[in-house]
Amino acid sequence: MKIEIEVPDNELREYILTAAGRALLADWSVDRNLYKRTIADCVQKVIYKDKQEIIDRIVAQASRECGNKAAQKIVREALKGDTQGTT
Repeated sequence: MKIEIEVPDNELREYILTAAGRALLADWSVDRNLYKRTIADCVQKVIYKDKQEIIDRIVAQASRECGNKAAQKIVREALKGDTQGTT
């Protein structure tokens, strides 16, 4: 007999995070500090591993935002100048 169960990744991830969070909060012991330190170390490794990609993405997004806002301001100023000149 073979039974297969499909669980979407999002539901599985949410369940695991919820279970880990409950375990973390339920036990105020040395294990809690170990969990926190391990999680912090893992996050730091991920960030430093992809550091250049993260920086490039942030710079690109900031450049786009600045460009969009600058373009909007230029258009607004140009339109404001045109309406003032025609009245």
